Parts: sequence; C-alpha cells; structure tokens
Amino acid sequence: MMSNAVFEIVRLLVMLCAALVAAFVIPWIRARMSKDTLETVEEWVEAAVLMAQQTMWDKDGADRKKFVLDYISRFCNGHGISLTAEQVDILIESAVKEMKLGGREKA
Repeated sequence: MMSNAVFEIVRLLVMLCAALVAAFVIPWIRARMSKDTLETVEEWVEAAVLMAQQTMWDKDGADRKKFVLDYISRFCNGHGISLTAEQVDILIESAVKEMKLGGREKA
C-alpha cells in the first residue's frame, strides 16, 4: 500500500514538472530564440545598409533602400524568418540613423 502512495506522489510531481515546463520554460526558449533571430537580422540589415551606402553612392536613397529591402527579404525567406515589411523598414531606418550618427558601441 505504501508503494502505491509513493507512486502517486511521484506521478503528481512529474505532472507538475511537465506543467511548469510547458508554462514557463518553453515560452522562455521561444522568446530567446526570437531575440537571437532579431539580433541576427539587425546585423544583416546594418551590413546591407553599409554595403548599399558604399557601393551605390551614385544612387538616391530610395534605390538604396529598395536594394536593402530586397536583400533582407531574400535573407529572411532563405532562413525561414518571418518579418513584415514594416518591421524590416524600421530596422533599415534604425541602421541608417546609426550609420549617420557614427555607429553604436558594442558591449
């Protein structure tokens, strides 16, 4: 009879641990992966903006921006990353502003 009680306690603890993992650990991992993905895209946007600035100096800003939008869209599609055009636009504008301000300091 005692082994049944111990078994039930262990079973309840396992169920509790599984519920905690499902409720907290999995969303944390997904959030972390999203942050890492966003940081990767930000780095590629910064590189594409710099490349467009250096290689397309005879083009106007709209042409350079279109180039970066197309480049980042292909990058995201190739890596299974889903970003809206508005999100990419914000990242581009941020990278351009950082470039004009002399870049940001990396910690």
